[in-house]
Amino acid sequence: MKIASLLVCLLCNLSLFSQKQAQARVDSLLERLRTADDGLAKLSLYVQVMTVYNDFDKQAALSFEKDAMALATKIESKAGIADVKNVVGRIYWRLGNFNEALKYHHEAKQIFEQLNDAKKIAISVRYIGQDYADGGYYPEALKHLNDALDKYKKTGDRGNAALLYNLLAWVYAKQGNYVEASRNGYLSLSIFEELGDEKNSALAASDIADYYIQLGNYSEALKYFRQSETINRSEGDILNLGYNHIMVGRVYRLMGQYSKSLKNHKAALSIGRDAHDLNIAAKAYEGMAEVYKASSEYSKALTHYMSSAQLFKKSSNRRDLARSYCFVGDCYRIVGKYWLSKIYYDSAFTLSKALDSKALLADYYHGVEELDSARNNWMGAYFNHKNYILNRDSLLNEGSVKKMMQLKLNYEFNKKEAALRAEQHEKDIRQRNQSLFLGIIASLILILAIVLYRNKNKQGKINTELKHKSESLEEENREKMSILNIISHDLKAPFNKIKGLVDLMQITEDQSETDREQYIDHIKASIAQGNYLINKLLEARNVYTETKPPVFESTDLPRFIHNFQAAMNGQLRVKQQQLKTDIKLESDQTFIDQQMVTRILDNLVSNASKFSDKGKPIYLRAWSSGQNLNFLVRDEGPGISETDQKNMFKKFQKLSAQPTDGESSTGLGLSIVKAIVEKLNGSITVTSKLGEGTEVVVSFQGYSEPLVDGVVSIENKS
Repeated sequence: MKIASLLVCLLCNLSLFSQKQAQARVDSLLERLRTADDGLAKLSLYVQVMTVYNDFDKQAALSFEKDAMALATKIESKAGIADVKNVVGRIYWRLGNFNEALKYHHEAKQIFEQLNDAKKIAISVRYIGQDYADGGYYPEALKHLNDALDKYKKTGDRGNAALLYNLLAWVYAKQGNYVEASRNGYLSLSIFEELGDEKNSALAASDIADYYIQLGNYSEALKYFRQSETINRSEGDILNLGYNHIMVGRVYRLMGQYSKSLKNHKAALSIGRDAHDLNIAAKAYEGMAEVYKASSEYSKALTHYMSSAQLFKKSSNRRDLARSYCFVGDCYRIVGKYWLSKIYYDSAFTLSKALDSKALLADYYHGVEELDSARNNWMGAYFNHKNYILNRDSLLNEGSVKKMMQLKLNYEFNKKEAALRAEQHEKDIRQRNQSLFLGIIASLILILAIVLYRNKNKQGKINTELKHKSESLEEENREKMSILNIISHDLKAPFNKIKGLVDLMQITEDQSETDREQYIDHIKASIAQGNYLINKLLEARNVYTETKPPVFESTDLPRFIHNFQAAMNGQLRVKQQQLKTDIKLESDQTFIDQQMVTRILDNLVSNASKFSDKGKPIYLRAWSSGQNLNFLVRDEGPGISETDQKNMFKKFQKLSAQPTDGESSTGLGLSIVKAIVEKLNGSITVTSKLGEGTEVVVSFQGYSEPLVDGVVSIENKS
């Protein structure tokens, strides 16, 4: 801790040199200001002085507002008044006072609209968008940033258009929409590269890399960070090179390569020290803390988080300081020091409220939600999660819905558990009184001992039943959440497609018959997708709830399989696939439940097709061994991992492999197969290796004559 504190002090001293350079520039501008005669020239110098001061002494920058505004009013320069308001708004933005920043930027925009200055209007709208974005008001931010983008497009200003794409990407990333963030990031990067703007190209590449981190594609993230690093080195941009090291360190941490991560963060710390930049050094400490936290070295993690917080405090960076307090609070929560965790979270809350930042408040509520969960305060966790959602601009995604429902269930279960404990406590008191009474009346000891023994057994049965009910409730809850997921996500998608296509048909003028037929085909496909999901859910319900025993019918098995093959090949033709059969039976005639066997084979072949590439065949083999009938379905797909094989027959269990042609997947097919096979008193086995395809074998008893004393008796059908 002492070494870290010494480094903090050293960095603070080194930063004075950079401030002296900036002060020298301000002194030069002030000297020119004192000798300037022209009013407009003096006003321009005022704006420049405030802009330079904004980098290192924001209060000094604000001290010039009154004189600058008085001069602009005196020379009757509306444009000058608006320029001063814009620069003052940027100072408040840097201070984190987004409401005050918005006020000044809106006033500047109104003046420029009166003057019909398209370029300055666009700048003001961009500033407003940034105010909303950093304040956590993302829908308003997107609205104004898109407005500014349209204005830059109309004026042909490609450089600022590229900058707007970058800002839009940042806002989408804050909302968790990393696909849209990546799309806007690519647009920004391509324009900067076309314009030969190396510095902004490096920044855009770095942002795209960050989005790839969120999408879990670390190799692509490293590729774009290297592109950014190459440009920064060639341009001699030491500060952004420092941030590059911090982000690369983050990628290596997520990949579990902690030594490489620490190496990059230490390189960033060295750059921060040499460049006298407290924020880079603070971010480097924060990155090292994250590595130590990931490797469970919490003492080191806390030391580095504290060093980071000290530097943010020295640089008056209250926004990152609030985040640092949340990190420290989270670290103390993990090690079980809940009272210290609460102190730091409270400090983060105070700063976040002072800054009026919904984004920071969202981080705070997310942290205290975890703290309440650790303390089993499910009511607090539930309500803090609701506040987290509200401060994330109502970003209610599926993960948030599930977590909120789980927290509510924990809260309800916690209340029931408390009631049971109270009831148990009353029982304990009664038992103690009974024991005292039994001690006085010796003659009843044996009888009361028997009573106590029975009560104990009864209590054990109650506890066992409660445990079983709890497990049943958890399984039921998981199934309900899975159904909710299908309805809210998979089933919603085709309906949204249909609505979009219908809207498009309504607004499209001069629509050709070909276009209309294409729209109708797309609508039919979406309806088919929705019907598939609904039918799969209905099929699952029927299989799990159906109590009717199998109905065995006399069947010509080769003909049955060939008919099934013909029907399936019609479906497989869409992916240019074919079902190939191999039949080796001791007797062609047997008694089976045709409907159940068809459903087994249909699910297995459909599943094999779904995870196989176009043109790949599917194999169906049928053979008999003694009284058993055996069916094997084999594909040449990607195979199933050992982890997936352990869970693949559970309800709503989706495999890590993805369908090859965007097909729907409910995670029900294999569980349906297992349920039907169990009704036939059969067995199912899976053989698979990654990259070598999958074999599924189903075996059950076939009968050579009608059942008389079995489950069902059926007349022989020809």
